[in-house]
Amino acid sequence: MGLKGTCQPDTSIVPIVAYWKTGDIWGFKVTKIKQTIQDQKVVQNDSIHYLAKMEVLAQDSDTYTLDWTMANPFYDAFGLPASVRKKYPNYNYTNVIYKTTETGVYIGIQNWQEIGTMLKKLIGEKISSLSSDTISQAGQIRKELNSLSSVYNTKRGIEQLVFKELMMFHFPLGKQYTVGKIYNYNEKVPVMKNSQPATGNGIIVLRHLNKEKQTCELLQRMKVLPDSANTMLKNYFLHLGMRKEAIAGAISESIVSVYDDNIYNYLIDPGIPLKILVSRETVIDVLDDHVKQIDKTIIEKVP
Repeated sequence: MGLKGTCQPDTSIVPIVAYWKTGDIWGFKVTKIKQTIQDQKVVQNDSIHYLAKMEVLAQDSDTYTLDWTMANPFYDAFGLPASVRKKYPNYNYTNVIYKTTETGVYIGIQNWQEIGTMLKKLIGEKISSLSSDTISQAGQIRKELNSLSSVYNTKRGIEQLVFKELMMFHFPLGKQYTVGKIYNYNEKVPVMKNSQPATGNGIIVLRHLNKEKQTCELLQRMKVLPDSANTMLKNYFLHLGMRKEAIAGAISESIVSVYDDNIYNYLIDPGIPLKILVSRETVIDVLDDHVKQIDKTIIEKVP
């Protein structure tokens, strides 16, 4: 994602880059919250919490190799009983081995296939536990879990859906910012199934800098552009087979919005977050779908 400044530069330029060395270890608490409101009723209100340890395993002139270790949160996320924990003792902790550039820009997970295998086994345990006699929607749940399992066959799926907090952790790194300067960017935002992504327009601003404590705060906000949302809806309705003459009316009666409101507090040296709060609100009011979803991730440094 490229950044472009749009106001007069200040005198304080802050590089947020990795000043790490092999053997460095930091601890973090991660909280992930998902709330879904459908037809004005809360149908999902889930949260998971876990403690993680980030360790610098190796470094060379071009890259860092890191280990993000955590107590496995997926037993609780999938609602698995204690018996499954006993069955897979090697899965009590998850080690995510990944690389960054020399400035801390995220490159990718190295052991994603191993992680994918673990996740698919746990999903298989969940599917096996479902019974149509006790769960009226067992068939639908199986379908959704099988779909989720297929996502774990890809590196991108694991990175974007399972460990998106790593993208957040490294998002500000590898760039320099001028205090008070507004940076604009565009990104592609997946909004609806079976539709192309919409384009979002965002800003980033370094709004606080404490030189004495070597801390700074970045604000990031993004929203999907209405014209792009309408184009996405047009293609979506065409995909459904809607008549062209009816599409304009359907678009005028639809609401699609995505809004990000994120705050990144960083310790400039060694280049690690003190606290990150990432929040996305998605509203889809299209045909028979009336859904509002709120996703939050909080990453906090712990002693």
